[in-house]
Amino acid sequence: MASNTTYNPQNIRDFEKSKISKDARGVLGTAAAGGTTNIDLVMGNDVLITGGVFLAQGAAWGDTVDFQVVHPQAGVVAQFITAWCLDPTSVMQQLPTASYPAKLATGLTLRVVYHSIGGTAVDVGVNYNLERVLV
Repeated sequence: MASNTTYNPQNIRDFEKSKISKDARGVLGTAAAGGTTNIDLVMGNDVLITGGVFLAQGAAWGDTVDFQVVHPQAGVVAQFITAWCLDPTSVMQQLPTASYPAKLATGLTLRVVYHSIGGTAVDVGVNYNLERVLV
């Protein structure tokens, strides 16, 4: 488990192969109908996140998501997508992209908060594009 690493590039173009290793992760969950559901992925290593793909099967018009970084004791330390409206006609949802990595320390949690207004549960999948930091 790599933690307390020092490598923290400010741009994707600055990545050095000898200092990172691909560690993409997916997480599945079911969002309860008409409520709020958290879908979490705990970081087992220091990682750089450069984006991801969000899937929602059965979303209703008006459903939204928030993406957060959560510390085990301090709670939410960052929210980087807020009230993102979902397209009920598509499983693959469009999310904003960034051209720079964000470093996440071991033990932090990536959380999707799904806000459902619909009458049926929604199947949710998130594929995170992660690079494990080695040094």
